[in-house]
Amino acid sequence: VLWLGWYVRWLIKFDIMGEEYGPAEREYLTRKAMHVSESRWALLSKEKRDELMAKELWVPEAFEQFQAETWKGGAGAKNNKKRK
Repeated sequence: VLWLGWYVRWLIKFDIMGEEYGPAEREYLTRKAMHVSESRWALLSKEKRDELMAKELWVPEAFEQFQAETWKGGAGAKNNKKRK
């Protein structure tokens, strides 16, 4: 029931009224896009959280670019090379 109230508030505030996301909402959307729980997010250093938030990953296009860059040059690329 609590979730339903939160969801209705979100729909009205952002989808219907068109308000901009605040810091808490941007953080939530960033965590959601990255599939990171609130507790795991809290384990990241403040510097790392700030770095991720500066990338505006709550914006779908920014997250797609981040994902492409991460997989191209990060651990995912190295793991793919080993599989070949």
